[in-house]
Amino acid sequence: MRMNPNEPPKKPVFRVIHLFIGRRVLAERTARCQTQEDFARESKVSRTTVSNYERGKITNIGVEHLENMAHALKLSFNTLRSMAQQDSEQQEAVQNKDVEKSGPDVLK
Repeated sequence: MRMNPNEPPKKPVFRVIHLFIGRRVLAERTARCQTQEDFARESKVSRTTVSNYERGKITNIGVEHLENMAHALKLSFNTLRSMAQQDSEQQEAVQNKDVEKSGPDVLK
């Protein structure tokens, strides 16, 4: 239940985190000059799964696959999740700042 009726509904937290994990996987993979195919092989998932996850088309990937992806990036699952959480919080802060700049009438 939203406290402020003018506030837009929030996306489910787990779905948002998955979106940011997918973006973080893409950023980390490309920073390592790793192809989707090589990364998929190392992560034990298909290249299509990697592509769809990085683009936010898959938001319900299992923890085992996420752990495999983190391992392929030489990260722990908790580190990958924390990085994604920070990305999410930074984007939310930017969005909140934009709303504050534009004034309360924008949400009406």
